[in-house]
Amino acid sequence: MSLQKTILLAAFLFAGNASAAGPLITDNPIDAGAIPYPENDPAMEGELSRALIDSNAPRSQILLQTSKSWDGGSFSYPPGEAEVTAVRISLPDGHQADYHCHPMPTFGYIASGRLQVDTRNGDSTVLKAGDVVSEAMNTLHRGTVLEGPVELLVFYAGARGQKNTYAEEVEGVSPCKS
Repeated sequence: MSLQKTILLAAFLFAGNASAAGPLITDNPIDAGAIPYPENDPAMEGELSRALIDSNAPRSQILLQTSKSWDGGSFSYPPGEAEVTAVRISLPDGHQADYHCHPMPTFGYIASGRLQVDTRNGDSTVLKAGDVVSEAMNTLHRGTVLEGPVELLVFYAGARGQKNTYAEEVEGVSPCKS
């Protein structure tokens, strides 16, 4: 990935004051592959402006568009005044989180490493650098670092005053409302 593309990616992820965002997540550039041009996808023909076809112009690509979480569950937005929280999480090699749940739509971008996510009901997925995921909502789950460290950005679409994460207090009983 060119330095220009790396800077553009950083600008999209950390819009606003760069000093407020802190250092880059990793010194290793993330190359999720080339953004396909319209001529490679007949369904996109005529959908993008000529500026997007110019290789020197900024381009965008939808990384995730879904109404379901990775385990097939649905999600809905909580009542109240909307509040979005973005969190950078660093997990050391071999780390295993406790079971927990999120009472709101939660989305993540894996910047580095590999992470296995398991739900209490037996669903499992492995996420790697470059993956974008819609997390399980109201479902007990935990992550185990397979190759670390894992660096991820997590975005919570909640309501003002609402906690983003609840730890499992009684085995198998979700503290999140369904």
